Amino acid sequence: GSEFYSGYWDTNSGTEIKKTPYANTAGRIDVEGCCYWGRGALLTRSSCSIGKLNYFLGARADREGRASLYPNIDFCVDPEATCASSVTDELRWTTAFFEWSEHVQRYNNNGWAYEDELNKFFDGGMVDDSFIDTVGKILSLGCHEDGCSDLEVRMANERKANFYTIINDVFGIGSIKMPTKPPTS
Repeated sequence: GSEFYSGYWDTNSGTEIKKTPYANTAGRIDVEGCCYWGRGALLTRSSCSIGKLNYFLGARADREGRASLYPNIDFCVDPEATCASSVTDELRWTTAFFEWSEHVQRYNNNGWAYEDELNKFFDGGMVDDSFIDTVGKILSLGCHEDGCSDLEVRMANERKANFYTIINDVFGIGSIKMPTKPPTS
């Protein structure tokens, strides 16, 4: 029933919305069996990702004698700490940077390595959307090849538009193309 919906975090109101089912990347809408919905700016999810966050940055790192940014937060016990602690604003971005470095920057699979492809994208004048599309797949689906998942990358066109806005408007590069608008029906 709806009491088991995973829901989603509404960043505008700063509240959890549980009355609407919202599927995670596995297509699940429930939270039974630790099927976490994402937390932080890049929606870090899954017990493995949250466990790594705890191992490197949380209470487990502290318990095992390693330096820890958040020694009093056990993300495995309380994954909601990212969105509901005294350091929430900081944690949302810390978890996003961790997620990015763990899943995207380190990605090297079947002949596609993030750093190599980033250099090719830059050296090629940043005019080919395939790099942005592929990074979106890696971040959302964990894989880069066409057909590697039955799921689709959510808001892919919005992500691409945001990328170009940052490059062109924030960094002022202005030499790369804006994405082509999808056809309307």
